Amino acid sequence: MTATIDTVAEATSEEHFLDHVVESAHKIQTTEDIVTPSGIKLLAKGAQVDAGTRERLLAHKLAKPLEQCLEVADAISGDMLRPIAQQLLDEQPLLQALHGKASSVVELLGRLPLTAQLRSLLTLYAELPSDKLGHCVGVALFATGLAKAVRADDDASLRTFLTAGLFHDVGELYVDPAFLKSSATLEPSHWKHIVAHPAIGHRVLRDMDGAGRVVADLVLSHHERHDGFGYPRHVAGDALPMRGELLAAAEWLGGMMRRGRSPLSSASVAARLMPGGFRDRIVRAIMPAAAMVPAQTTQQSADVLARLTRVTNTVSNFRRSLPWIQELIEAGSGASAVLSANHGRMERIERSLARSGLSGEDPVALFSHMNAVGDPALLAEVEAVVREVGWRLRELERDMLLRAQALAPADRAIVQELVSRLKTSRSSDP
Repeated sequence: MTATIDTVAEATSEEHFLDHVVESAHKIQTTEDIVTPSGIKLLAKGAQVDAGTRERLLAHKLAKPLEQCLEVADAISGDMLRPIAQQLLDEQPLLQALHGKASSVVELLGRLPLTAQLRSLLTLYAELPSDKLGHCVGVALFATGLAKAVRADDDASLRTFLTAGLFHDVGELYVDPAFLKSSATLEPSHWKHIVAHPAIGHRVLRDMDGAGRVVADLVLSHHERHDGFGYPRHVAGDALPMRGELLAAAEWLGGMMRRGRSPLSSASVAARLMPGGFRDRIVRAIMPAAAMVPAQTTQQSADVLARLTRVTNTVSNFRRSLPWIQELIEAGSGASAVLSANHGRMERIERSLARSGLSGEDPVALFSHMNAVGDPALLAEVEAVVREVGWRLRELERDMLLRAQALAPADRAIVQELVSRLKTSRSSDP
């Protein structure tokens, strides 16, 4: 699948990026002549990019990437990021534990030497929905906090993590916005574009002034996991550099913060009961802060029960399907590689669920007991585990369907049959 992701990243057109440029509330001009590889001038330096020039730019291959030739008026600066960073430090106990409430990282962020190209790119990204700027500042703060705790990094290295955190999701500017909506139902052909966004970000940043290959390599890893569950490359173990894994852990924490959950309670439970996602050194940097906030859940017990039921049903369906899976693997089916990878990952999920004490439990009976006990910490713990398991199951399904796209029709049907078997609901489902 790596070749497919690289192909998507390299072949990504400027169409969606240009749409963001044209629709921006800011005035955007070229910083140099825009020319084709053969030297044909499409736009002169100082020209404004608007709807009238969009089609001309799309119709030609450019000698230099467009994002390296644009400047946004009144673009975001480090000074503008200071109050956002300070507010996050004031509100998030984990960030306080990693940095201290009156932290020098706010000043370091404010003095970050962002080039005009990077400032323009960040301004366009910040115009996307759902408080993107707050999210990327949060990831930058988590990344530097973890880097100090795990590696005792100096300011020069911390500036690299701040830059990577701020720009980790810029690849989304090149993805169809319809695919990025939380309500979107995506086919495998659509999902591969989402999976490719770290690789797209890497392509955009690797030759950009102020970023470069070190920052780009970090961005490439921001959705990977130490146990190979992440994307886009599914690298695992020592193949995933510590620096990249630190940014991935920061993105994980920032994602929980953005969804309104306590990163402390959710991360500490998930790291304890679902080990393997990150190196022990990273987990040990997170865990001590867990006692600083009370346990909390963001959902009603009925919602958590529904999630737990789906998770336990999927694991039970996997166990019932094992003979069928093993027979196909032993027969040398063209889908064997996908089935074998699924088999190993599902077994790890099953072991983690068992470690949490939820495997084999009747969800209704479990929740009756929890409600009788009336312990909010218990409900928060179950919610954290169920969310982490659910994320892994969704990633596994998407990966199987993406890998199946390269198979012959008969083998692709086998993978789709396995996905259907795992998702089958029992009559006892709520």
